[in-house]
Amino acid sequence: MTVTLVVFFIATRFSSDYAFPKMIYRETFNGLSARKKRSFVNHHVLITAKILMIALALYPYMRIILGLADFSTSIVAGSELTIGDITMIATSIFVAVYLHELLFLSSDVQWVSVVHHLGAIIVACVMITLNVRWEHEPNTTAYTVLIMTYGFFDVLAGLWPRPVMVIRTVWPKKHHMNMWFCYAALALTVLGTIGETIVAMYLYGINFSAWPLSIQIVTPICHVLFAVAQGFSSKIMWDLGRKHQGQLDQLGQCVRDTELGNSSTQSQNITKECV
Repeated sequence: MTVTLVVFFIATRFSSDYAFPKMIYRETFNGLSARKKRSFVNHHVLITAKILMIALALYPYMRIILGLADFSTSIVAGSELTIGDITMIATSIFVAVYLHELLFLSSDVQWVSVVHHLGAIIVACVMITLNVRWEHEPNTTAYTVLIMTYGFFDVLAGLWPRPVMVIRTVWPKKHHMNMWFCYAALALTVLGTIGETIVAMYLYGINFSAWPLSIQIVTPICHVLFAVAQGFSSKIMWDLGRKHQGQLDQLGQCVRDTELGNSSTQSQNITKECV
């Protein structure tokens, strides 16, 4: 975990101090406020981390959920690296993603996101604790599959809006493109929430009698927290999509007024806003 957070720090510092202002985004990045710079860097770091996390965890997750392996199985034949090791690495990235956002953005993080992030961190840490003794703890594999399912859908739900925010920052006046990206992220997030509910609740239900009371109680609470956070993200995408749609309508009105030669005060004011 310590190593992962150090990597996050180096990536963040390199991006904000050198890569973005001097190499990649120059004019765009240097024109942002300090708050927006932090958010912009955070989006890039977390996009990269989440893609890496999915790439690492997908194979072990599928092997375990299909009953083809356990945590002591080698990731490839003859290797000392096990599926359990890869799972732990992916989980450490998962925890670091949320810790990094809480610490790096601090007061800029909404309270809904704070509660979600803390809940995700606690659940992931419990999973790590159980996995250390997976051969001795009952139902550890089933619990890990359940948490990895939540983690997979949660990572995807949090991934879609981030490229949209980057694109909006780089091309703020491309309203048509931004509008459809916002709506696409909204649709993917909603579909992900529905998929998460179906799959996770199925896994929760088929093992319900085997779960200890703590998991029986905490799992639905965490599910509600994750769903609310994803709903909050969906609402942001909806509002931004509507905002760009409104700006497109305004631009269309400008064009129509110009074509009709309308010189009214209201038309002139709209035209100024369009320009």
